[in-house]
Amino acid sequence: MLSGMARGRPAASLRNPVKKSGGGTGAFLGMASDGRQYWIKVPDNPQGTQVLVNEVVVAAIGRLLDAPLRPTVLIAIPDSLSEWRVVPGMALRQGVAHGSEHLDQSEENDTFEYRARDDNRARQASLVALWDLCMGGDPQWLFDLANEYSTWSFDHGLWLGGDGYWTRDSLERSCDLEWPWQETLSGLDRRVFSDFADRTAALTAQEILSAISEVPVEWGTPDSELEALAWFIYYRRTATAQRLRALSEQN
Repeated sequence: MLSGMARGRPAASLRNPVKKSGGGTGAFLGMASDGRQYWIKVPDNPQGTQVLVNEVVVAAIGRLLDAPLRPTVLIAIPDSLSEWRVVPGMALRQGVAHGSEHLDQSEENDTFEYRARDDNRARQASLVALWDLCMGGDPQWLFDLANEYSTWSFDHGLWLGGDGYWTRDSLERSCDLEWPWQETLSGLDRRVFSDFADRTAALTAQEILSAISEVPVEWGTPDSELEALAWFIYYRRTATAQRLRALSEQN
C-alpha cells in the first residue's frame, strides 16, 4: 500500500517559461534550475490533473522496463512566475508540475517512421510492449535527427485505461482487454518482444507500487485510486507477456 511510502518530490524548479505549445493541456517549454529545457504540464490544466498522473506513472513503468521514453522530472513552479499565462485566462500557480525533457533537432509524428535507422527496430518493438501493458492512447513519437532518427516516446497524458480518463470501475472493466498495436509490426525486432515479455512478467507488486508512489501528494489523487492503478498494471502484466511471446514467435 502507498501509506508510509515516500512520494514524488520536485527535482528542479522552473526558472523561466520559454514558449507555449498550443496543445490541449497548455504545455509550455520552460528552462529549469538544472539547466535543461522541459515541456511542462501544470495541475488543473484544461485536460485535468489526471493527465499528469498518467505522465508520471507511464514514465516510471517505462524506466522499470528500460523503454525509450524521454526523461521526465517533477518541477516546482515558484509563485514569482504567477503572472505568466499558460493559456488565456489561466495563470501559472505555485505548485508541482510535470516536465518532459526537450529534444533539439527532432521530428514529431504519430506513426512509427525510420524503422531501418539506428536501433529503431528494437526501440519501436519495446514501445509496442509498453503500449499493450499500459493500454496506450494518442501515440506521439519523436525522432532524434542528430542521432540517426532514434525513436523516443513522449506525452503519455492519455495513456492508461485506453484514453487516460480512468476510474477504479473502468480499470476493472478494461483490465482483460487486449490492446494491439494498430500499425504494421513488419520489420520489428521479434527478440525484443521476447525480452520485454520476460521483463513485464517479472514486474513485482512492490516495483509497481514504487512507480505509482512517484505521483506527488499535492495533486490530490486519492491513494485508493492510485492503488487501483497499480493493481491494473500488475494484473495486466501476465497477459501482456503472453501476447508479447506470441508476437516473438510470428514470422
